[in-house]
Amino acid sequence: MITRFVYGTKPNVPDYMIKGGNTYRIISDHLGSPRLIVNTTDGSIAQRIDYDVWGNITNDTNPGPRSGYPRFHQQAYAESRQLRPKR
Repeated sequence: MITRFVYGTKPNVPDYMIKGGNTYRIISDHLGSPRLIVNTTDGSIAQRIDYDVWGNITNDTNPGPRSGYPRFHQQAYAESRQLRPKR
């Protein structure tokens, strides 16, 4: 399945995600971390993600592989070294 990300208001964070024929609004925090994924058709929340102060996920209403969201090389490097991002 191909996922398309649409950027608009922020250069480093997508505003929308189109996946499987559905369009989702990505609501992120001031750091660019996704907080809510909202189905634009009916307004339902497809996913809510909460983080602790170190950036670890503390609550995820739809856990699964993160392959659908954009990943940055720094994140993959940090995870492979078990480093915590500064937040």
